[in-house]
Amino acid sequence: MQFRTPHDLLIYLVELSDSDQSWLLNRGQELVQQALQDGKIEHSEGDYSQMARLLWALEGDGSITFRDYAGMQVMGGTRNPNMGLTYNDLVQASDITVTSHGRMAAQTFRPTVAVNIASIDLTVLLTAMEAKVDEIVAPDEAKNEARSKLREARDLLVGVGTGATGEVLAAALRSALGLS
Repeated sequence: MQFRTPHDLLIYLVELSDSDQSWLLNRGQELVQQALQDGKIEHSEGDYSQMARLLWALEGDGSITFRDYAGMQVMGGTRNPNMGLTYNDLVQASDITVTSHGRMAAQTFRPTVAVNIASIDLTVLLTAMEAKVDEIVAPDEAKNEARSKLREARDLLVGVGTGATGEVLAAALRSALGLS
């Protein structure tokens, strides 16, 4: 997975938007296929979920807009924020558009918690920990809860890792690790 932060995905979306392949942003399925062809993601549920989380984070901060057709199928038309995002959510996103705010953000560096801080990428660390849960001898219920908590932590880092909040968290981490 080459998209480590929302900013990484945003840069990719801007590049596609400005190319003769801008039509790929009409359907999430087309975007996913292109990201696979470009080697940006691998054919894995983890990569699909991570790309979906990043896409929703960009939509949440106003960098992009899109139609959330999978969310429209939910009773009442409101997505439950506690439910994880999946491949289905990603491929059903459509009419993805980079906003002027997103274009300005793509031209600048936006610090995030998920950025390497002294070669520590917290989202990669949490993903690696989640993969290792299966190797631990423990009841399935405990493993499932551990995976859930690791996903929540990763989602939290992706969701709040931009702007002033991300800078505060990054500074706190650098301080805790004795790097500042």
